[in-house]
Formats: sequence, C-alpha cells, structure tokens
Amino acid sequence: MDKEFEANTLVSALGKRANISQAAFGQSGTVLIKLNEQGKVDQEIMDQVKHISEIIYNEDQLVLRMEEPLVTEFKQELAKEPEELPEEEKANAGQKVLDAIQGIFAPILAPLAGAGILQGIIIILLTTGLVSEGTAEEGVLSTISDAVFYFMPMLLAFSSAKVFKATPFLSATIAGVLLHPDLINAMEQFNVISFFDLPIQSVQYANSVIPIILIVWAQSYIERGLKKVMPGLLAPVFNPLLILVLGTLIGLTILGPIGTIVADAIAALLAYFNGTAPWLVPTIVGTLSPFIIMAGIHYSLFPAATLSLTQLGYETILGPGLLAGNMAHAGVALAVALRTKNKEYRSFSVSASVTAMMGVSQPALYGIELILKRPLYAVLIAGGIGGLYAGIFNIQAFAFANPSIAALPVFLDSGSNLMHTIIMVIMSFVSGFVLTWTLGFDEPNQTVVDQATAGS
Repeated sequence: MDKEFEANTLVSALGKRANISQAAFGQSGTVLIKLNEQGKVDQEIMDQVKHISEIIYNEDQLVLRMEEPLVTEFKQELAKEPEELPEEEKANAGQKVLDAIQGIFAPILAPLAGAGILQGIIIILLTTGLVSEGTAEEGVLSTISDAVFYFMPMLLAFSSAKVFKATPFLSATIAGVLLHPDLINAMEQFNVISFFDLPIQSVQYANSVIPIILIVWAQSYIERGLKKVMPGLLAPVFNPLLILVLGTLIGLTILGPIGTIVADAIAALLAYFNGTAPWLVPTIVGTLSPFIIMAGIHYSLFPAATLSLTQLGYETILGPGLLAGNMAHAGVALAVALRTKNKEYRSFSVSASVTAMMGVSQPALYGIELILKRPLYAVLIAGGIGGLYAGIFNIQAFAFANPSIAALPVFLDSGSNLMHTIIMVIMSFVSGFVLTWTLGFDEPNQTVVDQATAGS
C-alpha cells in the first residue's frame, strides 16, 4: 500500500474531507484533527492504515501520531480541491439549512426558557401587587429576564460560529461591537455615520437575530480566505485583526442594513394595508409572527402602532396579531409536550407553552417549531386563523403591553372587544394544538434535548 493510498484511506476513515473541520500539524508526526462528527469515523478502516503509531480520541478531536511520509501525504490530500458532492447530498440542501438552524438555536434554549419563565413571573408579581412597578425589585428581575434577549446577538454569534466553522470568540467580539454603548449612542444621534466615506446606517442590533447570523456566515468565508493567502508566520497576528475589522465593517455597512431595509419595507406594506384593508393586517401579523419576531420587524412597526394609539386611541397593527401568534405557539408547544416520548423534552415543551402564554414565544419557536419543522406549519396556520378573527371583528388594543393572557385588560372597552379577544385567544391556542396533534412530528435527537434542558 503506497503512502498516497494510505492518506486517501485515512481521510475516508475520518468520514471524508467534509467531516474534517481543522488539522493542526505538530512536531514528531503529531497531528491534531478536529471533526464535525466523531460518529462518522470508521474504526475498521482506521486500523488498516499503516504508519500510525497512536490514536487518542477526545470528544470531537483526534490526536494521531504517524510517520513522517504519511504526514506529508496527508497534508497534500487535505490540500486537494474537495470532491464533487453526490447527488443525494445535493438534494439534501434544504435539510442542511434546517440542521444549521437547529445547531444555531438549540444551544440557547436553556437561557431563553429561564428568561421567559421569569418574565411571566414578573407579570404575575406586578398584576397581584406583590411587587410594585418602578421598584428595585422589579428593576433587577426585569434586567435579569431582559438580558438574554438584549444580548441575543452575542449568544447567537457563538453558536453560529460553531455551525459555520468560524472562530467563536471572534464572532462574539463582533457581536459585542454591535451592542457597544458608544456605537449605539452614535446611531441614536445620527441616521448615517460616515466611516472613511463608507455609510453606516442607524440600526438597532439589540434583540436582533438575523443580522449576526449573516455576519458570522460571512466571517467564516473571511477566515477560510485568509488561511489560504496569509503566510504562516503572519497569520497569528494579522488574521484576528482582519477578521474583526472586515467582519464588523461588512456587518455594519451591508448585512445589518439589509435586514433593516427588509423590515422597514414590510412595515410600510403593513401600514398601507392597515389603511386600505384593516382586517388583513392582524391576519398577516398573526400568520408571520414567528418570522416577525426573528427579524425584529415588530420594532419597525412600533411607529405606526404608536401613531394609531395617539390619533385614534387604539391600535390594530401589533397587539391583536402578535397575541394570536403567541397563543398559537402555546398550543403547539402543549401538543408537543403531550405527544413526545422524551420526558425531558416534555418538561421543556410545557415550560415553552407557559412562557408563550405569558408573551415570550422564543423557546417554543427556537426549541420546538424550527427544530421539529411540522409544528412550524401549525403555528403559522393557527396564528393566521386567530389573526383573521381579530381582523374581521376589528379587535383593538388600547395600550402597549406584552401580548399575553396577562395583557387582556388592554383590550377592555365598553363593548364586546374583550369578549372577541378571548375568543381569538382560544381559537389560536386550540388551532395550534389540534394542527400539531394532527400533523405530528419526528422526535428530536438527544443532543437537542440535552441543550434544551441544560441546567434543569
């Protein structure tokens, strides 16, 4: 068996080149290999490769000690252009996108669930008078519950980096730049900041989801490009510098504003429909509430909702549709809790249902619907059903409040508005439950369950 064939066999034994994330070559034939999935390693083929004296397994890494001729051939094998993907792998591009979404959001489910439950507790404490609004108790508890949402870009930066094979701590640093007080203050003062004639649009990145994912995706390409062109001696110094600067600037000048442009365009479209076909807006908001929350579009809708409250004394743009959406999330999560066979995931789903009822839908969205897929279809349809009812009966919110069952008092008037709101809540919840029960779902893998229930 010649060396080239041995190197080729070694790559195949490691799960092919797609499974090899990184390879670092040390002294005396030591090679540190980072794998995407260690389960793809074929031990029988590994045992057939000669010139390997030791194999050490460590989670997703391998340490190989091999003779020098094989080290050289292995380097050359890794440097070759990647082989063409088989047709069946190309056909699974959609599945890879869904897997990427799961990999990004699954690790942050535990803090999301904790923060969501705490927000519900705060609402109960304020409603019952056990804690007064504006006190230190309310302020500290609110800060704890808001932190995970405010710093969402930093959490997503770290998990996105692992999915896109970027450096997690550099990704988190770029997210920190987006949330830095100096940058936020500058954006609040100026609509556009000029950076060496590059326009930086005023964008709100706190609580955002999509911009940082796009930025880390771009960062992964920057890193791969630098590895190809940067000399080895200069890489430790200049690669981190260029990754931080280029990643941040691409995010601030291109990727961040793209999300804002899309959000503003959708907000303008909804504002137009609110004037021409008012019943349609709650339907759209209820149906698309998962994506509205993910993209932060609801922030772009605040001005239109505020104007409506100021001029008319009520608004139909945000409150009714988002309330329908949250109740649909709650119904979906409860159905999953009752149907899943995994006891740990059942507990998580119950808590996700409760938090959605209290106006925090992220645990249900990221921990259930985006991962299990079919429940996402259920929440879209159920939210649309509730939103359509809200539109037909012109349900109105008379103040801003977190869209939850605790916020029902903001829908109270001298007529039947509250009654129709309660009917809408029941319709959305029951529709989400029934649709999820009917459509079913595939059980989540244990990795997702472990991440969702971390700390429990």
